[in-house]
Amino acid sequence: MFSTECMIILPFVFFIVSFQQLFQTEGLKTSFKRSFEYTIPYFTGITIYLIYFLFLSHIKSNHPSGGNEFVVFLERVLWLSPQIFFHSLKLIFYPKLLSVDQSLFIHLGKTLFDPYAVFCFSFLFMWLLVPLYLFVFRRKFPDLFFLNWTFFFALLPFLHILMPSYALFAERYLYLPFAFLIFGLAKLLSRNLKLIQVSCLFLCILLIPCFMRSHYRTLDWKNNYSFIESIYKAGKDPLHKAVRLHMLANTILSDNPRKKEETRKYFFKTLELLNQAKQENKILQLKYQKNLPLIIKSYGLDYNSIPVKIAYLEAYTRCNNLYEPFTVGIKILKPYMKKPTKVDPVTLDLYTHLLLLDKQYIEAKKILLAANSIQPHLSVILLTLFEIAVRFENDRLHAEKYLLEAFKYYPYEIAVLERALVFYEEQKNLLLKTKFAYLLGLRTQLKPAYQEAMYGFLDLGQLKGAKKTLNKLLKIDPHDPETLYLLNRYQNQFVLK
Repeated sequence: MFSTECMIILPFVFFIVSFQQLFQTEGLKTSFKRSFEYTIPYFTGITIYLIYFLFLSHIKSNHPSGGNEFVVFLERVLWLSPQIFFHSLKLIFYPKLLSVDQSLFIHLGKTLFDPYAVFCFSFLFMWLLVPLYLFVFRRKFPDLFFLNWTFFFALLPFLHILMPSYALFAERYLYLPFAFLIFGLAKLLSRNLKLIQVSCLFLCILLIPCFMRSHYRTLDWKNNYSFIESIYKAGKDPLHKAVRLHMLANTILSDNPRKKEETRKYFFKTLELLNQAKQENKILQLKYQKNLPLIIKSYGLDYNSIPVKIAYLEAYTRCNNLYEPFTVGIKILKPYMKKPTKVDPVTLDLYTHLLLLDKQYIEAKKILLAANSIQPHLSVILLTLFEIAVRFENDRLHAEKYLLEAFKYYPYEIAVLERALVFYEEQKNLLLKTKFAYLLGLRTQLKPAYQEAMYGFLDLGQLKGAKKTLNKLLKIDPHDPETLYLLNRYQNQFVLK
């Protein structure tokens, strides 16, 4: 999880594997102690990393609060994670709906003690404790213990137990857990020769529909159009379908700008779906909102949060795609801006840009500063504050402050690097302009950025930086005329030096 997701759980997996092997021949205390000794270097490394990540990295969570944080934590661990765990097993054994929007297909209970939620908690409880009891206290079914516990720990970073994640679930989260599941099943089957023969026959038969399903899935990824269309068709919720239809229209438009009339139909259909989503949400809001668990509200999945998402897409579609007056977008979003600190950053960004078009600079800045105080270090907010400071206030000092803060937390974000390059070019700061041109080149691997950096290094007389940049340009295109000119200039300066 964190930066490498699965790395954090490897010590636990190694411990389970070691303990399962040792306990078959040794006592409980000895097996536990030796397993810990074997894995202590891994646990030490993870502990050091966690201390740095949580206390020294200055990275703050922008996760919104849904109420009492301790209650939210308990609900996340005991209510949400079992339902995600059960969904992962359904996805393995019955992969009917495959989509990059897998989070939308997770069935969640509507109340804290919803029968489905209670079943999922009981299932996870039995999944872990029954094999543990049989193995530790009865010394039976060691392979079942191996299968269940390694699968659980491999899936742990994505169960929202350790901390909230950026998505409820995704298909790729199952790559490592599925491997351990296969290993566990292989160990179980290896105990019985007849079972191996029957299983091999069954798996060979099962391979045929699996191959067909896999081939059919590859057709979804043929190109951008088929990919987004498959996501749109898989969706059932009108808001989800509206989001993907809007994306599909923009994809068609970017590939073929002549198809404006065709895409207009898609944008109008998007608005129809959004109206349908509004009506459905009102019904569900009256029926379930009061009894929803706090964790659902904390994740912004409750029925009071849905109208903001609908309003965002409606305002964006009308103003950016159908070219309606920007005041229309302001009117749509304004009712939700009474508490800007509760609104997601993307919606805030759209609303403040519409305000800027309406020359409401003070109001836009006021909203962004309030949001930044609650959700600090978000690039979308910092960059808009930067734009206000540069374009409307001519305050270069504050503009640079916002820009450098954005760069500190998002050093690889292209938008941040591009704005820094333009800003320092306008400031006639050749040193920093060259620095950000080179970083932009590293990030995008584009010739213009590297060539801009090359000019800067040569003008500054920094031949070491120039050589490094020149090598990258020659790898991209050794025959480019401008690159050859820069090579000649570099050689002349090197000889003179």
